[in-house]
Amino acid sequence: MAESKVNHWLVQFCLAPETAGRIVVIGTSLGTVYPQDQTDNEFYDQDIPSSSESSALLLAPVSGRSSTDIGVVTRASSSTQKPIFLTYVDDSDDKPIPSVDQIKGFNVLALGFYTGIQGPMDSAAWWESQGDSKQKALKKAYTDAGIKLIVSIFGGSEEEMHITSKVNETAAAGLAKRVGDWVIKNNLDGVDVDFEDFDAMKDGTGVPWLVTFQKALRSALPSSSYVISHTPGAWLFANGKGQYVDVHKQVGDTIDWFYNAGPQEYTTCDSLLKESSSQFPQTALFEIMKSGIPQEKIVLGKPATKQNAGQGNMDASALAKCLATAKGSGWSGGVMGWEYPEANSAWITTVRSESWPVEEV
Repeated sequence: MAESKVNHWLVQFCLAPETAGRIVVIGTSLGTVYPQDQTDNEFYDQDIPSSSESSALLLAPVSGRSSTDIGVVTRASSSTQKPIFLTYVDDSDDKPIPSVDQIKGFNVLALGFYTGIQGPMDSAAWWESQGDSKQKALKKAYTDAGIKLIVSIFGGSEEEMHITSKVNETAAAGLAKRVGDWVIKNNLDGVDVDFEDFDAMKDGTGVPWLVTFQKALRSALPSSSYVISHTPGAWLFANGKGQYVDVHKQVGDTIDWFYNAGPQEYTTCDSLLKESSSQFPQTALFEIMKSGIPQEKIVLGKPATKQNAGQGNMDASALAKCLATAKGSGWSGGVMGWEYPEANSAWITTVRSESWPVEEV
């Protein structure tokens, strides 16, 4: 039987049932028109109810090729392994990805994006263009520093937000195999699934499509060697029975982590960790855990600055205090920062300062 393990859930703590824009931010107001400079933003979502709030969370068990000093290794649901610290790079100007020193303190770098319709774009396309020998040389530096390289797929472009209408459920397995083959050929450590077809989630077709895709993706990328994360919005876990709760029940043991985000909500430690608003009830970190998601699978995701997102912002030092509180309650999931160059070594060093200080790793 083909393995379908999902290692982590990157749960976005934003407000956003729907998203629109180049790369989506799960968390803004429904029907509100935003400036163009916000649409190219992982935390931008023009289709979120205006009363919602934002922040991000990752759900995570990680599997990987080898143990590292930073702890990006295979994680079972009962794992006590070290947390995930992930940043994204999504550059459309053909610029090199950041060096190891520029992202010290992170242990995963996600390249944006491999799209279901057009294939690799932006930083993913740059990586592909380097060719096998240069990829391996670059990859060695990251591996030696304990940093895994993965590719983020789908995203929030118009085409990707309707991926299920362009690639039916039967064909989803074939798409997953193509993605897996590309990851292997291009010397990467895994995949971040940024599924944003929210219409499909609402009409009931999204979950079976995603489950089919995930099973085929994990079959192509065994958990013994590759990580797979997902990026659902926290609202998809609402009331302990949202669509991603169903996904988790079916293939959650094959996902390494989740992250989530939102506009105004999740901008204090209480709303991020303990109790979300009535807009999307039971979607704070500890509340999502009550729906059956293992604590180590939940990674908190945040925009690094207002430049990265117009909502869900928290000062890095304030976020550091939230991490300390969560760690004190037994949580060990980790943090995602959107995106490099703002989510860099200085940012993550501050964020980790009161929980898992970089200098102690």
